[in-house]
Amino acid sequence: WQVEQEARIILTKLGFPEMDQKVDMLSGGQKRRLALGQALLYPCDLLLLDEPTNHLDEDSIDWLESYLSARQGGLLISTHDRYFLDSVCNGILELSNRRMYQYDGNY
Repeated sequence: WQVEQEARIILTKLGFPEMDQKVDMLSGGQKRRLALGQALLYPCDLLLLDEPTNHLDEDSIDWLESYLSARQGGLLISTHDRYFLDSVCNGILELSNRRMYQYDGNY
């Protein structure tokens, strides 16, 4: 029951007010949001996110920022959304020319 309730909260925040839609009837963007919700539902030590703000409206992005900032565990995020990085990150790893550079702080 607790997982179902948490799933309803996450999906509502990601723009799914109704839970009775069939997945094969969803648009590509809706499927991406559904996959994001699935990734957020279960606890993990490291959460990998690829462009998590794509297909999200401003309210959903604000909610996601708060949700990720409050969660325990590490985040590895690939995104071009600098404002999102500023909000959720306290360290940056840059991969360039087969080298990795670490920076403390946000973007």
